[in-house]
Formats: sequence, C-alpha cells, structure tokens
Amino acid sequence: MPLPAKVATYDVADLRETPGEELLFLEPGGVRILSLSKPQEQNELIAIEGATTRRCARREALYGEFIREASTLFGDAFEHDLDDPAKLVNLYAIVNKIRLFGEPETLEEAERVMQRIGETYFAPNKDLAAFSDIRHARDLDPLCAFSIVCRKELAIARR
Repeated sequence: MPLPAKVATYDVADLRETPGEELLFLEPGGVRILSLSKPQEQNELIAIEGATTRRCARREALYGEFIREASTLFGDAFEHDLDDPAKLVNLYAIVNKIRLFGEPETLEEAERVMQRIGETYFAPNKDLAAFSDIRHARDLDPLCAFSIVCRKELAIARR
C-alpha cells in the first residue's frame, strides 16, 4: 500500500488488544488509525492541533481583523474626509502585526490597501450610487488582491 507524502507510519501492537493489526499514520493534519483486521471500518483522521495549525489560526484571525478594519475605514473614506487621524491607528497596528507574522507578499498587499485607504480619504467624496455599477466593483474593492494573497499563503502553510 503506497503512503501519502509527509506521512509517518507505526505498527501499534496493543492498541486494540490484537498485536500487529493496527497501523498508526501521523499526517500533517492529525493521526489516522488503520485496522488491518477490519479494513471495512471507517479510518477517521483524528485532528491534532500542532504548531502549524496554531500559526495558521493566528494568521487567519489577524487577516480577518485586517479585512474588517480596512473595510470599515474604506467605507468611511468613501464618504468622508479624514477628520481624525487616530482612526487609522488600529489599521497601522494590524499591518505591523502582519509584518511580524505574515509573508512578504501579504504584507505588501496590506500596505497597498492602507495606501489606498489614505488616498480615498484625501480624494473627493463619492456618492454611494457608485457601488451600484458592478463593472467597477474591483475598483471599489481594495481588499480583493489582499484576500487572494492571504488564501494562497494559508493554503501553503497548511501543507
């Protein structure tokens, strides 16, 4: 039986009180027990949280926080001038966390989003009706490229 990549296999002699009839597979996502005496049994993957899972969870939370904050600010910038620079402080803090934990390409996109928000605050205010033309949705979504890069980064980190 060929083994998947990145899997370690162990014979577990006394797991089910029948020596030599179980194999334990250590996989990137957890542990799988295979019964050789009862191959028809469902062999579930028992997820075990490890360092990789925690890193991915931390990045997912961080990127979600960035998306929420940036979306709020972009919506505000669309209709208002920057009357209080303190509005941007939380976004700057989140970008610096991305600088600590994220990949360079993700940081680059986060900085682009931050720049775009700043430009939008200093541009003439726009009418909300501009959102109705779906052909320009990409222009109105400064987070699209950031989200794509995050998805790529997290998919690679989970391997």
